[in-house]
Amino acid sequence: MYGIMDLPQFMQFWGIVFLVSTAIVGVLKKEVQSNSEKRVLLSETVEDGDVETEEELSVQDTYKQMLNIIRLKSVKLLIVVLLTAPVAFAATDNLAQRKLMQRGMKKEHVATLMVFITPLSIILPGLLSKYVAERPLSLYRWAYRPRVALSFAATLLVYFAPDFHAEENSESLPLSFFLCLVGFVVVRSVMATAMFVAVMGFFAKISDPKIGGTYMTLLNTLANFGSNIPNQLVLFFVDKVSFSNVDGFYVINSICVVGGIVW
Repeated sequence: MYGIMDLPQFMQFWGIVFLVSTAIVGVLKKEVQSNSEKRVLLSETVEDGDVETEEELSVQDTYKQMLNIIRLKSVKLLIVVLLTAPVAFAATDNLAQRKLMQRGMKKEHVATLMVFITPLSIILPGLLSKYVAERPLSLYRWAYRPRVALSFAATLLVYFAPDFHAEENSESLPLSFFLCLVGFVVVRSVMATAMFVAVMGFFAKISDPKIGGTYMTLLNTLANFGSNIPNQLVLFFVDKVSFSNVDGFYVINSICVVGGIVW
């Protein structure tokens, strides 16, 4: 960073700043509830039905409600799904592009692909919203299998990628490979967006409106854990499973694809 610090130091510095500022806000800032927020209708689930009671919802009450939500059998099953489903795509999402760049693919070529992705990320949520409103999980299942197949296709795409260090491929991509790459990126973007919109729609549909904010925050946090943990694991193990004649990407991605098929 202009000779002042390198990237790891930069990230560490701002990480410390965020933690300290969050701690200061948590200690010094006091929440002021409006009159309309002081009384909240809570729902307590019991074996023979729902019993509704009125009480004030404090910070402690909010965390108690979160624990009660997590203890529900249906939520436990949902947690398992959220933590395991993204495993199938972890290697493709985090390693495929890196492998292409290691083989000499330029950043300019990668940036060109964003021209196709950005409009889709803007348009698709609106187009998919009508399907999400009724049966969000059907859309999720519809997109999951093709995305697993795309993870396998990523292995072939990396394996048959041309040598970008060669002079004829240094400035522009071969047309056939470019078309395959664009097709892969576009279809993957459609499936990933469909799954994301479906999950968010499902969360909104099942969240108790009485504690909707707490419910949505909890489920989104679990979904983020499910996406980030496999990503970190594949980055950690990719070099450890690399051998002299076998690239770690192929090993990790094969494991992820098999996991997706079993899932």
